[in-house]
Amino acid sequence: MLKVTVKKKKDRRPLNSLIQRIKSLHDKSVSIGYFKEQGLHRSANMPYANLLYIHAFGLVDGAPVRDVMSNIKPFINGGADQKNFFANILKEYFKKGSRMRASAVLDTIGRKYMQDGKAVFGNPTMLEVTNNPTPLIDTKELRDNFAYKTSITMEVVTR
Repeated sequence: MLKVTVKKKKDRRPLNSLIQRIKSLHDKSVSIGYFKEQGLHRSANMPYANLLYIHAFGLVDGAPVRDVMSNIKPFINGGADQKNFFANILKEYFKKGSRMRASAVLDTIGRKYMQDGKAVFGNPTMLEVTNNPTPLIDTKELRDNFAYKTSITMEVVTR
């Protein structure tokens, strides 16, 4: 008599790999804006974040409010484009055999939001145009130094 038994071999490697990839992103973050290590805006002689704050809330002498960050929030806060953007990145990252690193996921997110933020500067449909020379638009230094930083590399990226 011949007896055949079929057993399914439990291969936990794919599941363990997925768990490791999830853990590699756990508690990681991307920040956009300005960072202390960027130093001072040359012509305003103050930190970039302070200058952006002044633009966000105006000045007592009547400087207009031109809040860059509130105009970036709609890009960040959702919609189908955001859902697709994140779905595509994460699909690539979690794909079996993917060599994509967690740092690349965060860099892709940071770069996108940094570029979205830079598009707000000087855009008359989003920010009030003034006739006064302002560091926000005229020198382009504030825009050019809008950056992102990930919690993995902690490097300020402006390009």
